[in-house]
Amino acid sequence: MLTIIDRYVLRQVLLPLGASLAIGLLMLLAERLVRLLDTTLGKNNSFGAVFELLAYLVPHYLGTAVPAALFIGLLFGFSKISRSNELDAMLAAGIGLHRLAWPVFLLAMVFSMASLAIFGWLQPITRYAYRSVIFDIVSVDAFYLAEEGVFMQSGSRTFILDELDRSNSTFKRIFLFDNQGANGAETLTASNGVLIPVPGQTRPVLRLNNGHRLL
Repeated sequence: MLTIIDRYVLRQVLLPLGASLAIGLLMLLAERLVRLLDTTLGKNNSFGAVFELLAYLVPHYLGTAVPAALFIGLLFGFSKISRSNELDAMLAAGIGLHRLAWPVFLLAMVFSMASLAIFGWLQPITRYAYRSVIFDIVSVDAFYLAEEGVFMQSGSRTFILDELDRSNSTFKRIFLFDNQGANGAETLTASNGVLIPVPGQTRPVLRLNNGHRLL
C-alpha cells in the first residue's frame, strides 16, 4: 500500500512526466501531419484518412516518447523536491533514498509493462494498418489527384482527362493506356466516366461509358 510519501513522490514525478509525454507526442505528430497532408491532399475523404493515419502512428511515437518522458519526470520531480529542501527534511526524518526510490521503481515497472505491450503487440498491428492505408492512398486513388489536360501515372496505367468534376468524381473524355508488359498493352477511350466507392473497401470502381477498347 502506498504511503503519503509515496503518493507525494509520484505526484511530483507524474506531473512533468505527463506534460512532457503530451508535448512530445504533439510535436512528433505535428511533424508527420505535414507530410501526411501532402500525401493525402486531394484524395477522397482526405481529412478522415489523415486522422486515421495519425492514430496508427501514436503507438510508434509512444515507444520513443515514454522512456524520454519518464526520464524528464524523474529529473524534474526530484529536482523540485531537492530545491524546496523537502529532501533534506525526509532524510533528517529517517526516510532514506532507497525508500524514496520505491514508488519510482513501481512506476518504472508499470511503464516497462506498457512498453512491452506497445513494442510487442500494438506497434506491429498499427504499423501494418498504417502501411496498408498509405498503399491504398498512393496506388489506388490517382484519379482523385488528376488534373484536366495533364497526363497522370497510376501503376502501369497512363491516363488523361479532359473535364473533371471532383464534387461527384465524374469526368469527361478520358484516354487510358495500360502497358501490361509481356501481355501486351491496351488503350481505352470513353466520352465520360465516374469513380464509384465500394462499401467496406478502399478501392473505388472506375466505370466508363460510351467507350472504345483497342488491344
